Amino acid sequence: MGLARLSVTSTGIRAAKAAVFALTLLSACSSAHADPGGSVDEPSNLPTTGARSAPRHYEVAQVKKTRYGKLIVAYNGPEEVRTPGLIIFRGKIVLDQITGYKLIKRFSIGDTDAILVSENSGGQTQDRYSFILVSANREPTVATAEDFDTADWSEAKARQVGDRILVELGYENGRKKTAELISGQVVVHLGETRGRMTKEDCDSVHDLVEKTCLESWQTCEHAYPHGSFAEMSELTTLEHKPGFSKREVARVCQSACKNHMAPDLDESFKKKVCGIS
Repeated sequence: MGLARLSVTSTGIRAAKAAVFALTLLSACSSAHADPGGSVDEPSNLPTTGARSAPRHYEVAQVKKTRYGKLIVAYNGPEEVRTPGLIIFRGKIVLDQITGYKLIKRFSIGDTDAILVSENSGGQTQDRYSFILVSANREPTVATAEDFDTADWSEAKARQVGDRILVELGYENGRKKTAELISGQVVVHLGETRGRMTKEDCDSVHDLVEKTCLESWQTCEHAYPHGSFAEMSELTTLEHKPGFSKREVARVCQSACKNHMAPDLDESFKKKVCGIS
């Protein structure tokens, strides 16, 4: 009997030690995931239907208030490459990408709040857009379209007209580009191809040709305006403007390269390159 009692006692001790070890390990893991610098605990006390729960601790990048709660952009990814790539509402993840989100503007349509969101993966890419739709007792939804973006890298401008939200998206291949949110759907429109560049835009094209086409090229046959990231961003915007002729810009640049002489900003340049007559 004494031997049996000793065996039970030893088993109990081993079990107790194992339990203590497990609790210690669990506590350590929880501490490792905590963010001591500005972490947020976001309660989830409203009904949800299947969306993934947000992490308990996260670092906030941006907050936009709605009538039904706060829409939060939080950082995700490894520390060395973190991006504001989580959008959270009522403790649930609405969008989750290795990209950068920005909450632009909130609109109210009836009992729904619509928040315009921009997305940019970084580098030389244009912004893409979507609307997050939130209301009192429904899960948030995302309304977007494949071509809901700005091809010319301009900044989207949105305004509300009645129960519609109109978004100006700059130009695409010389055509005015707009989108509208109506009845929870995004529809993109392209206007007619017409018009001409402004004098200021035409001057900018000439400046890029003058600055970059005289530089040494391996072959002038492939010469085309180039430069810094900022200059290439500007050129991308200009290329989509009405009146711009990419073929004429290439011809002028190649001629400048061969002759080591920049073209004059004369009537011929304005007409052929910029569509100004």
